[in-house]
Amino acid sequence: MGKNKTHPGLWALLLLFIGLHTPATGQRTVAESEHMRFRAQISRDTALLSGLVADDLMYIHSNALVENKAGFLHTVGGGAIQYLSMEKTESDAVREWGKTGLSRGVVKVRGIFQGNAFDMTLRFTSVYRKKKGRWKLYSWQSTRLM
Repeated sequence: MGKNKTHPGLWALLLLFIGLHTPATGQRTVAESEHMRFRAQISRDTALLSGLVADDLMYIHSNALVENKAGFLHTVGGGAIQYLSMEKTESDAVREWGKTGLSRGVVKVRGIFQGNAFDMTLRFTSVYRKKKGRWKLYSWQSTRLM
């Protein structure tokens, strides 16, 4: 009996095919986009973050601060807010309808805001739109849970 061997070139071709059909950021769902955004906020990767949020973003922080895309990127990149961790502890819903997506849930956030450490739990709602094959955040609003 002979062993069934797969030609190495076939594997390379398969990997190339998969790479060509996956968005550059690796996100295929709202949940993946949100996870990537949390990681980008923690690492202060404003280049990645810029591609994950819409040009007309409205980001409403739990302290009622409202920022557009430029303001949000400046706040994260400039260090006014340093996110140390963002961990979803509850997911009420992640839904997609065509090119619109919604995520609701609870996230535990630790970080530093204007030099002061914070550790809070937030209930959030986020709205996404799919544009050119990528889910982008259009709106985020969070409320601190006591």
